[in-house]
Amino acid sequence: MSREKFNMRPTLRAVIALVVLFELFAAIVPNRSNAQKSPAADLIRIAEESLEVQYHTLVHGDINGALSGRQLAASYRESRMKRFNEEKQTRDELKRRRSDFKDFTTKLIEPSVEVSGAYATVLAKEQTELIWASESLTTRLTDTHLFKFENVQGRWTLVGDDIVPAVSSASALLLNDSAFELPLSEAWTRPMRLAHHGSTSPPRKPLFNTFNGGTAAEYARTYATSRNPDYKNFTTNDCTNFVSQSLFAGGWTLVGTVDRTNDANWFYACPWISYSWGAAYNQWDFIRNYSNRAIELPVTATDQYPDEARLFEGDVVYCDWNPPGPDGRVDHATIVTSKFASGDIALSYHTTDTLNISIPLLFDRIHAQNLHVQFRAFRIKDTY
Repeated sequence: MSREKFNMRPTLRAVIALVVLFELFAAIVPNRSNAQKSPAADLIRIAEESLEVQYHTLVHGDINGALSGRQLAASYRESRMKRFNEEKQTRDELKRRRSDFKDFTTKLIEPSVEVSGAYATVLAKEQTELIWASESLTTRLTDTHLFKFENVQGRWTLVGDDIVPAVSSASALLLNDSAFELPLSEAWTRPMRLAHHGSTSPPRKPLFNTFNGGTAAEYARTYATSRNPDYKNFTTNDCTNFVSQSLFAGGWTLVGTVDRTNDANWFYACPWISYSWGAAYNQWDFIRNYSNRAIELPVTATDQYPDEARLFEGDVVYCDWNPPGPDGRVDHATIVTSKFASGDIALSYHTTDTLNISIPLLFDRIHAQNLHVQFRAFRIKDTY
C-alpha cells in the first residue's frame, strides 16, 4: 500500500507542473478565438459615438462637454475635431436666427463592416432627430456615411467620415430610362390621384387651376422620411418624384400623356412617367420655361442663402452643386415645408430623406461633402 502511494506522488507532481505550464503558455500566447474576434461591434460604436459628439456640439455648442466622459474619444477626437468646430459655428448661426435645437437623438442603422488587415470601413445610415428650441418642430436626417478606420498600434482609430452623396438627378439622361416606366399592372394598383396623407379617398379636384401651398407642404411633411405606396419609388434618386407628388397634392394639374421626353409635359400616367416628373433638371425646365405656374427668384451667388423672405410653404428650391461647384444645371429638388415669423424657411426632400432642414444646416451638410451650391428658387403661383 505504501509502495502505491510512493509511485503516485511523482505523477501528481507532473500533472501540477503541466497545469502551471499550460497557464503560463496561455498568458503569453493570445487566445486564438479572441485574436480573431471581429472588431465590427467596436467600429460601429466608435462611429456612433463620434456622431453623438457631433450633434451634442450642434445642439449645445460645447465640444469639451460633448467629449467629456466618452470612453472612445481617443479613437476619433483628432480626425473629427475640424467637423466638431464646424458644427459649433453652425450652431452659433442657428441660434442667431432662432432656429437652433434643444435636444437630439441619433443612431446608426443597417451597418455594413469591411475589415482588411489594418484598415476597415463602416457603411451605415444615420437616423437623427433634432428638436427645435423655439418652434414646435422636428428635423429628421437620414444621411448615409462611410466611416474609415485604421488600426494604429492595436487600437482602431476613426480617420474619416464621408457623407455618401446621392446620385445626381440633374437630367433624365443620367437615369435608367426604365425608371420612368409605369406598367399597366402598376397603373391599376396605383390610380392617378390617390392616397393623400394615407386617406383611402382622393382629395377633391382643384377648381380653376388653383394651388394650395399649405396642402403641398403637408403632403411633403407626411412623406418626407417615408414613401407613399401609391406612387412608384425612384429607389436611389427620388427627390424630384417626391416634389412632383407634393405639387400634385397641392393642386397642380397634369400636362400631356404621351411624350415623356418633352419638358413641356408633366405627367404620371401609364405607360410612362414624364422626365419632368422625376428628374430635377427636367422639372426645373418645365417650371421655368413651360408651366406658367411659378415666379422665378434671382439665382443666388455661389454659397449664398436664397431669398427666404419671398419663399413660402409649397414653393420649390433647387440646388446646383455639381462637383466641384455649380455648373448651371440643377442637381437636386426640395420643397418648402415650414415658414416662420422670422421669415426663415425649412426644406424637405428625398435622397437622402430629410424633414424640415433649415438653410444654415443644409449649408453645413453640403459643405461637409466639400461641395459648393447655388440655389434656384421658385414662388409657386396660387392660381394659374
